[in-house]
Amino acid sequence: MQLAPTRDDTSVLGTSATRSAWLDYAKAIGMVLVVFGHASRSVERTDGLVWSEALRFTDGIIYAFHMPLFFILAGVASALAGSRSWQDEARAVGFGIVLPYIVWSILWIVGKSAFPGSVNTPMTLDAVLQLLWEPVEHMWFLYHLFVARVVWLLLDVTGLRTAPASGTLPLQAMLIAGAFVSAAAVYGDTHPWLMIGALICNTAMFGIGLVFGPAIVGAVMESRRTAGATVLAGSVGGFVLWNAFRPGDTSLMGDAVAILGSMAVIALAVLLPKPRGAVLRAFAFIGEISLAIYVMHPFVIGATRKALELTGVLSETSLVVSATILGLALPAIAYAAVLSATATTGLALSKWMGLGARTRSHYIPLVLAARSAPA
Repeated sequence: MQLAPTRDDTSVLGTSATRSAWLDYAKAIGMVLVVFGHASRSVERTDGLVWSEALRFTDGIIYAFHMPLFFILAGVASALAGSRSWQDEARAVGFGIVLPYIVWSILWIVGKSAFPGSVNTPMTLDAVLQLLWEPVEHMWFLYHLFVARVVWLLLDVTGLRTAPASGTLPLQAMLIAGAFVSAAAVYGDTHPWLMIGALICNTAMFGIGLVFGPAIVGAVMESRRTAGATVLAGSVGGFVLWNAFRPGDTSLMGDAVAILGSMAVIALAVLLPKPRGAVLRAFAFIGEISLAIYVMHPFVIGATRKALELTGVLSETSLVVSATILGLALPAIAYAAVLSATATTGLALSKWMGLGARTRSHYIPLVLAARSAPA
């Protein structure tokens, strides 16, 4: 498939009108890890299959940093977006977080309620009534991201969300550090402390991206040597800490591992070539539509496992490989179809389907004709 060209970024951080490919690359790396991690854990939850030590080890590494990465990237993206009106912020949060959370949580609950014999943890429709305080399974991410966005938006009132150059950096750093300490202090194995600790921690991760992210990205983009050193230091340092201590999700050591791993991914994304070829454009597209893949891929993994079982070819390898590939590809194809329909009709279908506010892609040609469609 011939993929349409896109202009290069014209500034160090990619804050021009063009798309920041490094940000999409970083989200794509994270999304591959998310889908692979869920495909691997589906092996653990399937009777008759063995979750090998290799998969367990890989799972531990992935879960040490892959979701904090998305909170940090969300903070960076918010910082690069610059100052926006409250109306624009409300629209972005509404279509980018709230509506996807509501739509896909309900679909997930309805699906599990309709096919209780095909899922590991059946649900009843009563779970819909609890969505305001009890997110369902993987939808916790959008719930936490909403809280993080709102908290940092409210800090606008005090001026603490302004740029570090304004002199607020020490206060911002103290606020973030205090959040990490508080999260480690209140975090527990039982509800509600588990959720409260995780909420505080993920809000702090968002703050790291918001406050420090642009400076970090700018530094690694200035020099490939710096970027390479960051990849090496972040990956090796994070792995050594994780392997030595196996810290909990919201322990201070766990936070350090997550931050190091996230910095390594960001630097690696910066080092990747511009998305000029089909492969790199397809990869960047995965990051560009990461929200759509996130909300859709559990349905695909569940259907894949059932299909493999019915055809008699279910095994650890077939499940992990098939679920990972299809968990990325099918949502991408479905989303591309939605964008194509948006281009044809002029209607912002993706917004109202809970797939985010985007109505065109920077990497695939399906919506290039829809220049009049709302962005």
